[in-house]
Amino acid sequence: MRALVEKYCELPRPLRKPLWKWAHNLIQKWDQDHAGVFLNYGYAATGQKSQGLQLQKEDFPNRYGIQLYDHVAKPVSFSGARVLEVGCGRGGGASWLVRSRNPRSYVGMDISKEAIGFCQQKHSFSNLSFVKGDAESLPFKKDQFDIVLNVESARCYGSIPRFFEEVKRVLSPRGKFLFADMIKKGEVDKIRTWMEQVGFSLEEEEEITSSVVQALRSDSSSRMKIIKDFIPSYWRKAFAEFSGVEGSRRFDEFNTRKIEYWRFMLRPK
Repeated sequence: MRALVEKYCELPRPLRKPLWKWAHNLIQKWDQDHAGVFLNYGYAATGQKSQGLQLQKEDFPNRYGIQLYDHVAKPVSFSGARVLEVGCGRGGGASWLVRSRNPRSYVGMDISKEAIGFCQQKHSFSNLSFVKGDAESLPFKKDQFDIVLNVESARCYGSIPRFFEEVKRVLSPRGKFLFADMIKKGEVDKIRTWMEQVGFSLEEEEEITSSVVQALRSDSSSRMKIIKDFIPSYWRKAFAEFSGVEGSRRFDEFNTRKIEYWRFMLRPK
């Protein structure tokens, strides 16, 4: 089972979704203190880039995860918008964007009932709600949202083209789709083709692998402390891989560009 956790991105797509649900169950079981609200690899500005986020003291331990959400969401105004996040995980990104961007409503959706239960207990705002659902069959009406956000989740889906079709269905005609994920080197053209075939126009794209690597490098000691504090010893190596800490195979794949990290902003044609 440890090998499955370590190599879940290389597994056949039909196996990734149940494995992801199972991993959520383990995290929920072990994290009794509700310490982990972000599961993404994070983002750290490099070179001349600067984020300049004003973080509250309680947000600082999660700054790299927050910075990834901020960078993906930055091109679009959330003020007064109806927002859906598909694959919200443990809700850290949803909480941050509700607090910092003032949407009219924000729905976080995840396939794991354990993750949704965690979010409903942990994050409480009048304009934030959480529901269980499947990314390939979204439980929402046509044109229901102004923004759909998907961060580091689609790689676990059985059919990414089907997910894109569902996003286009629930997105308003003038809406925006914000999509970010890890993509194997050489496969980004396939992702673009799927977007085009479904009926999206690409407005922005950016390869941000170097900033993800910098975040992982800077955050590795904190990630390992959480793993040692909460994860049973038998599983620590697997979850170090899962977390992408420096020295892991996942970190090396990012660092050598065997796997790249991209963000996209799209709109319906």
